[in-house]
Amino acid sequence: MRRKLTVSKFIALTALLLTYAVTLIFTSCGIEEYYYLPQVYEGYIRGYDNTSADVTVPSISSEYYYALGYRIFYKIYYTALSNILDPLVDTTDPTSQTLRSDFNAFRNLTDPANQTTVTTSTTFSGRNFYELRLQDFDINNLLSKSGTTFTIQFTDSPGWPPVINTNGGDSYALQRSNVSGIVTRIFDFVPEDKNFINSSELNSSGTNINLDVSSRSDSQYAYALMYIVTVGQNPANFTPVYSKPTFINIFKLPASN
Repeated sequence: MRRKLTVSKFIALTALLLTYAVTLIFTSCGIEEYYYLPQVYEGYIRGYDNTSADVTVPSISSEYYYALGYRIFYKIYYTALSNILDPLVDTTDPTSQTLRSDFNAFRNLTDPANQTTVTTSTTFSGRNFYELRLQDFDINNLLSKSGTTFTIQFTDSPGWPPVINTNGGDSYALQRSNVSGIVTRIFDFVPEDKNFINSSELNSSGTNINLDVSSRSDSQYAYALMYIVTVGQNPANFTPVYSKPTFINIFKLPASN
C-alpha cells in the first residue's frame, strides 16, 4: 500500500534538503570561520613624554583558544625634533615625514570604533616594523596569553640601554630584531649589540644595513615608535591572526655618549 506524503512531512523534508544544500555550498566555496582577537584597551597603556610607558595586558579568555599572546612592533626614525609628543602636530619638519606618515597610517587601525580596517600579516612588515626582542630572555614568555604588567623605560643617561621592567622586579634590555610577523629579513645590525641607543653606527646607511631604521640623515635625534597587538593562529590554515594594534608611545633613544 502506497503511503501519502503529507504536507507536514513534505515541509520537513524540504527544510532538511535545503539545510544540506546550504552546508554543501558553504563548504565547497571555502567560506571559513572568522577568527577575531580582542584589542588591547588603550586605557591599559600610559605613556610618559618620550621616556616610558606602563603597560598592562589582560589574560586572554579561553574563548579565543587560537590566541598565542601579544607582540610589540617597533620602528626607529631619525629627526631634527628634540621632542615629539604628537607627530601630527609639526607638519613642517621634513625630517619627520616618514614618522608622521606611519603614525597617520595606523590611526584608523588603532581606532576601536573603526571596524572597516583589518590588521593582516603585512600590516607591519609592509612598513618595515619589526618585533621587539629582549636580551637574554624570550619576550614571548613575558607577553603570553596569561597577561602581565610591565614598564618600558628609556633613560636620558647616555650609553644606558632602554629596558623592560617586569612586575616581578626583573629588568631586561630591549633588543632590535629582523622578524616581522611571518617575515624574516636578512640584514646587518650596526652596531651588532642591537641596543636601542642613538649612535653614528645606528644612523649608518648602506645596502642591507639597519632596515628597521628609517629617515637616516644628519638629524641628531632618534625615536622608536611602538605598537602592541594580540596574536594568534588560524587553526584551519595556520596563518597568523592579529587584533587591532594599540599605540604604546614614541620613545627617544639615549645617546651613545
